Amino acid sequence: MLLEIGVFSAAAIAMGWFGAVAVAAHAIALQTAGMTFMIPLGIGQAATARVGLFAGAAEPHAATRAGWVAIGLGAGFMLATALLLVVASVPIARGFLGAGDAEAAAAAALGATLLTIAGIFQLADGVQAVAAGSCAG
Repeated sequence: MLLEIGVFSAAAIAMGWFGAVAVAAHAIALQTAGMTFMIPLGIGQAATARVGLFAGAAEPHAATRAGWVAIGLGAGFMLATALLLVVASVPIARGFLGAGDAEAAAAAALGATLLTIAGIFQLADGVQAVAAGSCAG
């Protein structure tokens, strides 16, 4: 977790080296991906409770089922958001920016590219969060 946070922090600092447009585009992608990540994070926490409940009740088959159901829910949600981010990256990026800003078009274009990359990354990131919660019980 420390490594992941460190990489995201380093990327934010590096965006500053490329200018305001890159910082804006990075913020768009990071905020959007962070928002969608909250759902599988919550599913992972619920999975911890469900798997732990069944494990404590000596019901290993139910614990396994609860873990896999949670992983399936998280994967399904993240697949849907990944598709949304890839298909609707341009309107999502434009929604963050004022139309009157001179650099808004450049920031939206770069933001859309970063959203597409985030969309591809979504599925693996969400599944790992739910799977970690499913194993914690």
